Amino acid sequence: MNVSKSIRSALALTLCAALMSFPSCGNENSAMDIGIFEKSEPIEVVSRPLSGIDYKSIYESRENYELCYYQESAKFSELYPGAELTRKEFVCQDETITGCSLYKHYLYLNLVGEDNVSRVIRYDLKNATEELIFTYEGENQMLLAGIDDKYIIWQEDENANWLRVSLNCYDVKKGENKKFFTYARDEDGYMNINAYVYNRILFDGDHVYFSEYDGYSAGVSAHTNLYDYDVKKDELTLVTEELWAQPIVYKGLSWVGYDSDTNEYFLKNRKNSETMPLGQLVINLCASEKILASLSYIDTADRVGIMYFDGKRTYPVIRSSCTISSVGCTDRFITWRGSRNDGTLFFDIGKKRIVDVDCLETGRDYSIMVNDEYLVLLSYDYIPDPEAGNGSAKVKSMTYYFIKISELR
Repeated sequence: MNVSKSIRSALALTLCAALMSFPSCGNENSAMDIGIFEKSEPIEVVSRPLSGIDYKSIYESRENYELCYYQESAKFSELYPGAELTRKEFVCQDETITGCSLYKHYLYLNLVGEDNVSRVIRYDLKNATEELIFTYEGENQMLLAGIDDKYIIWQEDENANWLRVSLNCYDVKKGENKKFFTYARDEDGYMNINAYVYNRILFDGDHVYFSEYDGYSAGVSAHTNLYDYDVKKDELTLVTEELWAQPIVYKGLSWVGYDSDTNEYFLKNRKNSETMPLGQLVINLCASEKILASLSYIDTADRVGIMYFDGKRTYPVIRSSCTISSVGCTDRFITWRGSRNDGTLFFDIGKKRIVDVDCLETGRDYSIMVNDEYLVLLSYDYIPDPEAGNGSAKVKSMTYYFIKISELR
């Protein structure tokens, strides 16, 4: 993800903070109101049955859940008349899909074969062509972590259980891979949760920004190191050391820090010496260049919602007593993963509509990826993996739909 002005991609960020006061640039002061749901009434409330995929055991006393709309909704086919999704399938032969990422007009796939050889390929959504980017023939598993025009950052599982993970950089022009960092691991064997759960990678030219949660052991948190890796110089610089310092895209490179004196979190921008005070609650924040979107805290009725802040006002979008996760955003769209029985939904900020994608193959569970160029909706097909045991499955094919953002007028 590039931090330059031309790139305004979304970056999901899980953090221990809530935006209580968020001054915008200039003299105008604005606040993100995390209590917006308590001050708003939903436009529509629907009751839907829990599905098996919603982990019914968590909601043992319930058979149904409530989905609350705080914005008007519309069918995809009605909101974007004439817009048509393109449907494609990708079927593996002797490989399985271990990861999929969207960058510009490319869909990157991470594949691993029966011989444990990994391949990274990309499919050009614009020109309908497929290209092999690089092959990794090492013994360990790999996962894509960040993609840029010049570099691809990927993680390597160095001991087959993701307890020791390294970061590697593939130079697209040179066709070379280089290991540049290995995440810390405590002697008692607890994994560094930042290693692959919080793989937040930001690019700025030849610089790669990432965080390492250092000193996590036996449930006791320590601090986060925010690093700047200069690929050209092969130099690693510690930018800051905070209780929590995850990089985020909002008006350039920013990160969340913690003030132990006030017991509050703050947002700091690399190019601005002023810190923006944050609150003390736990939420999930995602950002584009101009938009902050987040999950609300879970209330006493086990409801969680999505809201967004445009620099001036906070708006509630949707709320559920079941599940909402994987929030992402661009300057125009907010996406998330909800219950299978929600249907496939996303929010169009410009049109202020919750969009129900009514033109997909039914009976499938879809994930949504979006950037400034394309919207992609994908669904995986699984087969049993006896070698892994415990009822495990692996992905052998996927069905996906895509459309240019310019066609969603």
